[in-house]
Amino acid sequence: MIRRIAQQQSLIKDIIKEETEVQQSNIDHEGMQVIDSKIRQWWNGKLGNIRSLLSTLQYVLWTDSGWKPMPLMDIIEENAVKRSYQKALLCLHPDKLQQKGANLQQNYIAAKVFDILQVILYNSFST
Repeated sequence: MIRRIAQQQSLIKDIIKEETEVQQSNIDHEGMQVIDSKIRQWWNGKLGNIRSLLSTLQYVLWTDSGWKPMPLMDIIEENAVKRSYQKALLCLHPDKLQQKGANLQQNYIAAKVFDILQVILYNSFST
């Protein structure tokens, strides 16, 4: 369990590092640091706990993202987690963001959170 969490942390750090390098020219450095810090604070300590990440997703997304807060009690069962995850993907998917006319910061946040959720969900239910 600890080994898997360490692998998840490493993978998420790699994802964040890669996306930071790609997006660096598009968003000012100071703004990226604030966003990265906010996202890191959101997932830190919650790796391996997809329910906790989904129930606190509103703290990293922008106000008009379309995400409605999901109480932890509503996502106890596996099917509820998967439904909530699908709703999150609808808010974060790059094609949906393009349709909504999201700005660079919103795309940056969505890409990072999207990747983190994919990794965590895969590892949570692949055992």
